[in-house]
Amino acid sequence: MYTEMFYDMGNPPPPQPDPHHPPQPDPHHPPQPDPHHPPKPDPHHPPKPDPHHPPKPDPHHPPQPKHKKANTTSGYILLGLGLLYLVLGLVAFVKSILCFSANSSTSEKIIGFILAILFGPFYFLYYYLNPKYCKSPIPFNTNRRNAGNNRRNVSNNKRMNRNNTNRRN
Repeated sequence: MYTEMFYDMGNPPPPQPDPHHPPQPDPHHPPQPDPHHPPKPDPHHPPKPDPHHPPKPDPHHPPQPKHKKANTTSGYILLGLGLLYLVLGLVAFVKSILCFSANSSTSEKIIGFILAILFGPFYFLYYYLNPKYCKSPIPFNTNRRNAGNNRRNVSNNKRMNRNNTNRRN
């Protein structure tokens, strides 16, 4: 109906947009920026600073001082303490496992093991402050060869003492 009206008036029909060929911008008349909607900055390509015109300092926000290098001595001390904690924790864990063969109650062994896992080096406080934990009696010498050597050494010592007492200076 619309096109018929134009034909009736003697004018050609208006051009229809072609979906296969979108309209190209006119190179002689570039689009003007809209003052109500300024263009958004591209986050992937920030604007480069102009080396010929450095930015002016902002009087409301003075420049911040540059960060100094971190104190490396305190960093090394913290690193050393951390490594010491880890090593002592590992030693406490191994020691708590070795204490399972000692003559102490089962509850003390389990408490020592749990303390070694949870608190690492602080396990040694329990180890030294609990007199019954992880204390083994001195084993007897069951090696017959060593036992004989001990008797021989004792008799040699008696003989040497006898000889020394008979001497006169």
